[in-house]
Amino acid sequence: MIKCIVIDDEPNAIENLVIELEIHKTIHILKTFLNAKEALNYLNNNIVDLVFLDIEMPFMNGFQLLQEVDLQNFDIVITTAYNNYAIKAFKHNAIDYLLKPINSEELAVTVEKINSKFLTSQKNASSILLALNELASPKKIAFKNNGKLMFFEPNEISHVISDGNYSKVFLSNKETLYLTKKIKEIEELLPNHLFLRVHNSYIINIQKIKSFVVADNFIILKNNINIPVSKTYKSILLTKI
Repeated sequence: MIKCIVIDDEPNAIENLVIELEIHKTIHILKTFLNAKEALNYLNNNIVDLVFLDIEMPFMNGFQLLQEVDLQNFDIVITTAYNNYAIKAFKHNAIDYLLKPINSEELAVTVEKINSKFLTSQKNASSILLALNELASPKKIAFKNNGKLMFFEPNEISHVISDGNYSKVFLSNKETLYLTKKIKEIEELLPNHLFLRVHNSYIINIQKIKSFVVADNFIILKNNINIPVSKTYKSILLTKI
């Protein structure tokens, strides 16, 4: 289900769009907003997949709202009575541009575009996980800790988090090793066909991945811990797979 919000200062426009969208079962409307500032606060504190966004609104227009969002990790469909914003809309990577009053057939075409994009994202995630899980098994991994060499099977290591000049290695048995090494040094010790740098501060054991939420840029491990994936490493990952 595609999680969606609608932002428009005209109540009738929101009501009509909601009625039309209810026909399309793939889109779930979480909330509607008449006030762009309230919508901005919601977007900065919640995860959504899609925003139907009006442009001409009091106090803050649609493009100003997009500039103020902390992280634009959602898709946009512009809904407006004006036809002179199309170029600017597509510079903001809008999926589509709908002129009010919105035509049912045009909206249906837009929903097809949305469904196609989200289906592609899901297939990408499935392909990545399949490729990662098909990689070969490794040798034991050794860490020097408190003057001792400690040996671990790869499946004993869940993930690694950077802590400045130190690193925390999280084990599957819920224990944590505190090592006096930067994460880059830890990365060099780990077999790169089984461990993956997904962020400047995170390395994961790919055998521990439960799901990859591509649209929202995070991985969920089998122990239900969420690991962020930065745009840089996501791009590298998608290129390699």
